[in-house]
Amino acid sequence: MGPLMSPIPVTDPQYLAICSAASALCPSDRDQFIARVHAKLRGQPIGDGTIGRAIRAAQVNFPHPEPAPEPHRVPKQPCDAE
Repeated sequence: MGPLMSPIPVTDPQYLAICSAASALCPSDRDQFIARVHAKLRGQPIGDGTIGRAIRAAQVNFPHPEPAPEPHRVPKQPCDAE
């Protein structure tokens, strides 16, 4: 586990925005992503815009995994009416 970060006061929706952005990344990248968001927020006035900019700035440093391909379904053929 990395060094402890000092808490930054965020609202519940702001916290959820950070967590939602982290969930789009590979699980192994999430802690580092949150640390980068935290670093971007340090010393800044905290607001929704600041949170969004910090998330965007941190996200460009991480690859985004492609969703798993879904098997293609063959459309059902209509039954012939008798």
